[in-house]
Amino acid sequence: MHVPRSTPLKRNGDWVLQLINIVFLCLLFFLVTGIITSQQVQQILPPATALTGAGGPPGDAIFVDSSGALSFRGAPATLQEVSTQLRGATGDKHAVEIVADRTLSAARLVDVLSELRRLGVGDISLITVTERGR
Repeated sequence: MHVPRSTPLKRNGDWVLQLINIVFLCLLFFLVTGIITSQQVQQILPPATALTGAGGPPGDAIFVDSSGALSFRGAPATLQEVSTQLRGATGDKHAVEIVADRTLSAARLVDVLSELRRLGVGDISLITVTERGR
């Protein structure tokens, strides 16, 4: 009995194109999401803390750079403007997070906190980062 030789299956080369498309789309995704982060956050190095635990990035935060200049929602602002924006039309107290540079003087930070309390801002949180190797 004669068994016919089977011809080897020819593989389709389309899978390579599909793989290239997937890698390209992943690259674009990571480039876009990496650019979206605010440049303000990258210029401020928060103080270190001994506590452990992970948190998310600050949402609606007041950023205080090393010279004591304030910015809120991506624009330079005064504490009065921040308080007005936080209260909005409802007049309710809102919580706020502060991201201060670790080289900011403690006196300036205390002034900012006191002024926020005087303006009636609700809960105030200071954002810190956990030091590795402790």
